[in-house]
Amino acid sequence: MKKITPEEIKKMSYVDLMAFLEEVNRPPGCKNSVRILVQNCFITKDSKVLDVGCNTGYVSFEIAHLTKCSVVGIDINENMIRAAEKIRKRDPLGHLVKFKVVDAMNLPFPEETFDAVVSGGSTAFINDKIKALQEYKRVLKQWGFVADINFFYKKKPPASLLKKLNSILEIKIEPWDINYWMNLYEKAGLEKYFIYVDQMQPVSCQAVQNYCSVMANEKQLPRNVEVKLKERLLKIMSVFNENHKYLSYGVFIFRKRPEKEQISFLAHKKKGATLVDNPLVLGIAATPAAMLFKPFLESLLIDFQPAQLRKFFRHFEGKSQGFVQFESVITGNDVV
Repeated sequence: MKKITPEEIKKMSYVDLMAFLEEVNRPPGCKNSVRILVQNCFITKDSKVLDVGCNTGYVSFEIAHLTKCSVVGIDINENMIRAAEKIRKRDPLGHLVKFKVVDAMNLPFPEETFDAVVSGGSTAFINDKIKALQEYKRVLKQWGFVADINFFYKKKPPASLLKKLNSILEIKIEPWDINYWMNLYEKAGLEKYFIYVDQMQPVSCQAVQNYCSVMANEKQLPRNVEVKLKERLLKIMSVFNENHKYLSYGVFIFRKRPEKEQISFLAHKKKGATLVDNPLVLGIAATPAAMLFKPFLESLLIDFQPAQLRKFFRHFEGKSQGFVQFESVITGNDVV
């Protein structure tokens, strides 16, 4: 391996630094998000999947191992693709995965090539997101799925924090909320199919330091280079950890249809929904009352009116007859 200096570590872009570390660059939600994506895009061993902005291939390999399907991972950064190739060569299912250096805004694939086009958060790094989504859609088969795992802000971060993030990532990050992403896919002419939402949490300073130490140690570098690498990582990851205070993430799955779906006025109960599926109930979902009846609430809360929910929890807290009161709310009777 070519010898590297502390000065080179200092000058590396964030993307090149991650490629140098062979950091797997997990998407928001890690394995759980990929599993949810695979299940709800109905990916099977016969599927052809495109992974956009694959980095070192984490999502590509996860999908290949979960389904035994064919995956093409693309990234605009050559160092990322080189790192992904190194991992592919030692992966037992590497023969199912191919990596290419490709610009997501100009995909070199024929129309309707893939059953699913997925991204583990890289769409946020693309300058012209609408153009990229139109390319995703073009190479996607009819009735296929575009699935994106993206961060979004649950509350606005300080301007000083965004400035630090933009400096590290060398792109323009805005305080995009969930509506930004929903509107983006709809503008691209895609049909909303399935949305899963969860929240990020910061970890302790000790956990950040431990991560940086392990990542730096694994490279087996000269001591002076390792110290600089750890120092650089700690600076970056501390900013990311601070940013997690303000972030949620979603698995956004949209579908390509030959014709726009007809309007409907019908309502239905969402089965298997999680408490975070409905942003209106986020504020009360973490109360002790909610946790007591979490399995029951998960199947019912989605369809309730927020005013009814708040009324229920106001009367429930600290009372022993909570379940009777809960029944009163869901049947529309007043709580006394």
